[in-house]
Amino acid sequence: MIVVYAFLALLGRFLAVMPVAVPWAISRSVGWIIFNCMRKRTRSLLSNLHHSFPEKSEEWRRSIALESCRRMVEMGLFVVASPFFSEKRIRKMFQPHESLSQGPSRIDEPGVPGIILVPHFSLMETLTQVRVIFPELSKDIEVGVFYRPFKNRELERWVKNTRERFGLRLLSRKAGFGEALAILRKQGRVAVLFDQNAGHPGTLTFFMERVASTSELAGLLAERHQASAIAFYTERTAFWKGVLKSELISNVPDAQTVTIAANVWLENKLKENDNFCADWLWMHKRWKTQDNVSVRFRLEQKRNILSEMAAVLKWPEFPRRTRFWIRMPDALCDAILAIPLIRALQKGRPDGEITLLLNAQCAPVFALLGIAGKIITLPEPGSGYWQFFKQLSNEYPDTYILLADSPQADREAELCMAVQCFGMVRNRRRSCLTHGWKIPKGVDEQRLHKTRLWERWWQEYGLREPLGFETVRLKMPNPAMQTIGLVFRNGKVSRWPKEHWRTLILQLAAESSATIRLLVPGGDKAAVDSLLEGLPDGIAEVFFGKTGIGDFSNALADCSSVVSDDLHAIHLANLLGIPVVGLLEEKDFMSKGPVFDSPAVVLQASSQAPWEKIDPSQVVDALRGITR
Repeated sequence: MIVVYAFLALLGRFLAVMPVAVPWAISRSVGWIIFNCMRKRTRSLLSNLHHSFPEKSEEWRRSIALESCRRMVEMGLFVVASPFFSEKRIRKMFQPHESLSQGPSRIDEPGVPGIILVPHFSLMETLTQVRVIFPELSKDIEVGVFYRPFKNRELERWVKNTRERFGLRLLSRKAGFGEALAILRKQGRVAVLFDQNAGHPGTLTFFMERVASTSELAGLLAERHQASAIAFYTERTAFWKGVLKSELISNVPDAQTVTIAANVWLENKLKENDNFCADWLWMHKRWKTQDNVSVRFRLEQKRNILSEMAAVLKWPEFPRRTRFWIRMPDALCDAILAIPLIRALQKGRPDGEITLLLNAQCAPVFALLGIAGKIITLPEPGSGYWQFFKQLSNEYPDTYILLADSPQADREAELCMAVQCFGMVRNRRRSCLTHGWKIPKGVDEQRLHKTRLWERWWQEYGLREPLGFETVRLKMPNPAMQTIGLVFRNGKVSRWPKEHWRTLILQLAAESSATIRLLVPGGDKAAVDSLLEGLPDGIAEVFFGKTGIGDFSNALADCSSVVSDDLHAIHLANLLGIPVVGLLEEKDFMSKGPVFDSPAVVLQASSQAPWEKIDPSQVVDALRGITR
């Protein structure tokens, strides 16, 4: 493996003696190739920028992304070439800023230990040359730098030889903790490359308003040795040129305080100007800590200071930047049955921004209800339908959940290009899914309620919060104005015989002073006129709801109770907290009965007890029972 060492030495010498225009051109061209050809990596890069700067234009984000790729290559070339730079050349390339030796951020304060935090900027390797660029740093102050050891011996030897060239001491992340403590006890400096990809051992924090796993190493060292935490970075001014600066992050030697302050400092630095923003390595997957499938629907980490950080930043609630997109079922009744799960997910992932993809029928209802953070109304099938979803991919959803089960919904999911795509697998292959869930053997989908079936599915992804069956009030009912709403199936006189509806209307009019309102969303006027034929004039109001489902929902909310054989209306009334008597087939009752915390009685029709066997007097008795 000596070939590795020889190759790096040869390449480094070549780059060091070449005119600087050569490595500059290499970084420009290779960075362009990475940006345009490594599509998966580029999408991750653009997604990171879109999550962090949603208010910026796509043009701005792509410009920053391209420049970040180029500076990543610039950094790699610098790592290889800089060991062969003379001290004179290094001093020409980089200058020390007065902050290194003056004020609260000075790094050469004698007699006190110091923790140096190094952000992942393109010229971070200048830390290893600090004694050349800033010769005022006393040789009595020992400086140790944590690094990740390489398994390859020759590569490890290369790193040790080149980075310790000017007197810095490399400390292994695996075994260098004791050495770091010894340096700090001697009032030295320990540098830590801090980022937000510490994995499971890290602490959950916010970074760019997204949940990330941050190492507390710097904070723990500062707390143990009562040391200040100082950021050390190179502000890039040109290719392989810059100014070394330092800034005080925290003089409070507390691990939690330092960890939070470091993230806030770096976030503000990235927002400060485009130069810093492009200089950071956005291509890394720094926010992947909570994307493990088995716990995706909850936050789980041994150490978590999210609430403490939110309190420091005075946030009333967690920012919701993790994007969960849910493709809802096309049927309104099924979409309503998913609401308890959406609420549970909102509690389990308080950092999650939930977007619902709904058809034109369902979208107005959910907009009224305010169930989710965002609603995307799906277009009608036709020209431009698939292009609509291609454009949605530029919103970079993190997790796409398919409650709809159809080839069309699968194709929509593919075009949206979410990192994760979850769905149930029944009798057909669903290639769009990154993770499919099969219904366990012994579970009868026809007899288990759909909401509970979905709950079992989502529990496989870590859902632990109880489902939310609370009702939603669009308006408070007026107790002095009682209105009984009657809703027909699909807006037409339904499978319950017309004579039974007429008898029910006459009984309600005779026994109650309540207004009777026939709610017929987009219904058949001739069928309704036929139903009312022969009944006293004005015995019932008629609302056809031709202006849309939103108006129908408002009209339904005016009712003090409802009778319906329409599954959508039953669930909507139940969700709105309106006592409802539902007329359903047995199979619908088992898998799609009302679930919300509002009085509901279902009278079932079956082969043994057909529709005509449901007597109007039963409906009147049920109404009395739920409206007392």
